[in-house]
Amino acid sequence: LDEYQAATLAQDQEGFRALEALLLSAPLPGGRTDEFDADFELDEYVGREEELLEGVPPSAFRLWESNTNNRSSGDFPVSFQANAALQVYQSWQQAVKALPEVQSLKRRIPQLQRIFAILTGDFTGLEFESWAEELCAELIYKLPNIRLVDMHVRASRIMQKYDASEGPGGFDEVILSVMKGNAGRVVEVMHELGGGSGAALPAVMTSLLCNLLDDSRIMPKLSTEYSIRTELLLSAAFAIRSSFAIEGHPDVGTRLVVRLLLPHIKVDCDLRITANMVDTLEHHFPQTDAEANSLLDMCRKLVERKNTRVLDGCVSIALARYRYFLDDARPGGAVHWLLTGMDLEALALYGAKRTGTWQQALATSVCYRVLVTFCMETSESLLKGLLGEGEGVSILYARGKEMVA
Repeated sequence: LDEYQAATLAQDQEGFRALEALLLSAPLPGGRTDEFDADFELDEYVGREEELLEGVPPSAFRLWESNTNNRSSGDFPVSFQANAALQVYQSWQQAVKALPEVQSLKRRIPQLQRIFAILTGDFTGLEFESWAEELCAELIYKLPNIRLVDMHVRASRIMQKYDASEGPGGFDEVILSVMKGNAGRVVEVMHELGGGSGAALPAVMTSLLCNLLDDSRIMPKLSTEYSIRTELLLSAAFAIRSSFAIEGHPDVGTRLVVRLLLPHIKVDCDLRITANMVDTLEHHFPQTDAEANSLLDMCRKLVERKNTRVLDGCVSIALARYRYFLDDARPGGAVHWLLTGMDLEALALYGAKRTGTWQQALATSVCYRVLVTFCMETSESLLKGLLGEGEGVSILYARGKEMVA
């Protein structure tokens, strides 16, 4: 390379390094919490002490984050130092406009002009594909300190610009309603668009969206006796069961219902949630041991917490497998599932530490009584066989050997 080319390449290199420093130091709103930032592997840049730009530390974007000390859930701004965040933000935008290395790079590569225009909040001559794209650009690069109460006004004006003849309508109106604080409107529209049709996917999406809005504490409380969250959750569970049953996959539907309802079963939860999951288990006949074990494993923690309602559903699963092996003339498998049911009943009734008269109390459990009845019937058949009545002794001996094994 001659001296001119070498100098040009060195100048471009300095320009791209300055651009890298600008992008890595960008104090843009939209950062979340430390818990979520870890997923983006930002430690390499956020953890460094030196500043890539003077007055703009790499972790300056966190000035826009909310204070999580006064809330238990949600991910939305509550309180932050707006003046400090805006001051650093303006210093960064001024650096984008004035850095000599950046100015030289823009002259060398004119295609970068549009990128720098967006970074500085100058949208003159730019064409956005949708109102949502332009609104996001304004919120990040032009009006980062806009108040929440004013956001829906700005969104409405941009929507009208993209559909000036009719103005915002349909789904856009739903978004505006949410921005205004009417979170119930979006649940209503989701229910109208398919959440109440009985189809599994839209019903589950409506329920999960309601949960998110409720966890964020922006859902209105209609009544202390009526919970829209519970109603939508039970509706989603029913939609899953019916949809997969029609398709011939009740096993998949049962697993999905259990996974959907399980996180909501707590000490102070609506008893209808527990009853719905137990009803699902009691009306399901697992086809394989693996399927039954999977369901029992999911419910085991609730059984350990002495939830007797969930225990009833688990015992029903164990008895279903017992009846399957009994009908198939395999007493060994039948006894195995009775013992599995007894183990679950022991966890619910006495816990891991069994002291006192737990054996006497266990004798009142369902699986124990079925096991005793089964053993007595087998013994009676054996005695009759020895007396020359009923089945052959060899058959009963083989059955007993399998049970012991």
